[in-house]
Amino acid sequence: MENLVIYGAGERGRNLISLMDSCNWKIGGVVDSKRECWGTYIGSHQIESPDVLRDMDEATVCITPMFHTESIRSSIEDILKGKVQEISYSKLIQQIYAATDFSDLFGNAPVYGKKNSVIFACLGGMVLGGVQEWTKDICMKFLEEKNEYTYILSPGNSDNMSAVLENHMLYADIDTRNMNSVDNIRKIIMCLKKCLPCVLVTSYPYEVFAGKIVKEAYPDKIKIISGIRNATENTYQEYIDFRECVDAYVCVSSDITREMIKRGIEEKRVHTMICPVNCPQNLTRLYTTERTKPIRLGYAGRIVVSQKRMDLMEKLIESLEKRKVNYYFELAGEGDYGDKMQEFIVSRHLQEKVRLVGVLDKQGIGSFWRDKDICVNIADFEGRSRSIAEAMANGAVPVVTNTSGVNDDICDGENGYIVSIGDYEAIADRIETLEQNRILLSDKGTKAHMELKEKCSMDKHYQFWRELIRYEMGE
Repeated sequence: MENLVIYGAGERGRNLISLMDSCNWKIGGVVDSKRECWGTYIGSHQIESPDVLRDMDEATVCITPMFHTESIRSSIEDILKGKVQEISYSKLIQQIYAATDFSDLFGNAPVYGKKNSVIFACLGGMVLGGVQEWTKDICMKFLEEKNEYTYILSPGNSDNMSAVLENHMLYADIDTRNMNSVDNIRKIIMCLKKCLPCVLVTSYPYEVFAGKIVKEAYPDKIKIISGIRNATENTYQEYIDFRECVDAYVCVSSDITREMIKRGIEEKRVHTMICPVNCPQNLTRLYTTERTKPIRLGYAGRIVVSQKRMDLMEKLIESLEKRKVNYYFELAGEGDYGDKMQEFIVSRHLQEKVRLVGVLDKQGIGSFWRDKDICVNIADFEGRSRSIAEAMANGAVPVVTNTSGVNDDICDGENGYIVSIGDYEAIADRIETLEQNRILLSDKGTKAHMELKEKCSMDKHYQFWRELIRYEMGE
């Protein structure tokens, strides 16, 4: 490809450039909209303004940022006036791997096992997080049900792993800061080869690449099931790019399922998964019904601006202050906006009303939500928020933005409230209504609990996965 331009100097852009340099792929330019990046370098490539595209007769552009791709695409079209082609991030990486020689890994036929292995990929590492907790839970359930050829594919970093799971780890010694490097892919391929025939279950697009290469070498010995956990245009496109090698897609919300079918994936290949959460059999908790006491608000998730919109959370708090709502707000989690959020709290003298409580473990999250009247989520997008589900399971009333998955669990006005994306004033309205009408808390919170209780059984979840894997393996 002539004049192949990489747009974006963030982590994904840097990883792609590193891969291309290592494989001797020519890069025609690196551009980024951030002025502070101009003139700096990634390797030997100087980062320039997107305006340099005006001097090109034509170009193929790879947009690397995960978010705001539509506005980036529009600005490129405006500059190049139709002289631009686009190649997606995952499609470009697939082309690079297709031109890379992995034949030495497949020279000797693998020794196939007597039974099909089930491998759940967790290549970002077994650190504290929703995907990691789900991976550990579903693998433990498979092992409890005597599926002894069940494994977690992960790098060597793990937190709070049980001894049972430690014996079912496939450790790939990879560099998680440069996920798509050829060295990483080779190590993952070697792990997969040891467990053929197998079903590979992924949770992120980058976990599919090695499976695709193995499948090209041994097409009858590996099936790939891709879990889709985010509802963004880039996520949809990257999974569409893998349609030739992915056997089944499992979506965490009916919204994502509909979007994948709308984009041309056959309906029989797309499934909707309801992730289990710990849900008390009986809801035992109290609500803050006395107006003299502050209504208790909670948020659990990453303390970041991108996606989770902590900048709007600050505006929400300011709105609650202006309305003189009697509230106490705890935010659980960590992220790169944590220090700024703390500065905001201190500068507004809100230390007695707003508190960052840090990361909670699996046991602590239930106690956290049973102590809260309201769950707040102001994200721009989700897949199906595990945090909202955990809050509802423990009787907190959700007041959330209209992201993917919320309509699967929340009936607006009945067991919670759904507002438009970004509308922090509408969230403040709903909180103010509940603060002034405390009698609503028990009714809506109990309904929220019952909604989750009906659908979040691990037994049902296991049956879903067992049947899907058996079908894909032809058992």
